[in-house]
Amino acid sequence: MELHTLAREAAVNLLKLGQTVAVAESSTAGLVSASLLAIPGASAYYAGGSVIYTRLSRKRFLTLDPALLAGLAPLSEEMVRVFADAARTSLNAEWGIAELGAAGPTGIWRTTSRAAPGFPHAPRPSPRAGRCGPRSGPTPFRPWS
Repeated sequence: MELHTLAREAAVNLLKLGQTVAVAESSTAGLVSASLLAIPGASAYYAGGSVIYTRLSRKRFLTLDPALLAGLAPLSEEMVRVFADAARTSLNAEWGIAELGAAGPTGIWRTTSRAAPGFPHAPRPSPRAGRCGPRSGPTPFRPWS
């Protein structure tokens, strides 16, 4: 499914429910936010977003407990859940969306080798995206592939 189609479906549902969404995105560099903002009525459902490609940007834009991050595998489903929840919490939104990945010609999933640099026997992580919410109850998480 195309990003614009997903954004339109999310917008319709958020408007119908009167709920908001916050976005933390890495290698998509704002495309998720741009897609949500391209739908009429975005100011009613889009709480805000940030591009968190670097560690510094994650520290500045998200409130992340270092103890919570300790031991999380890079680009894992659990890391996406933590980032989505941090985006949701930081902007007081009902829903959070996070996308994590690496870009560029040497991005971690764009090479033919399956080993991560420096770890010849470790598999390369794939880019991940997911959402969490609503804030009023348990935080369900749904990964997107």
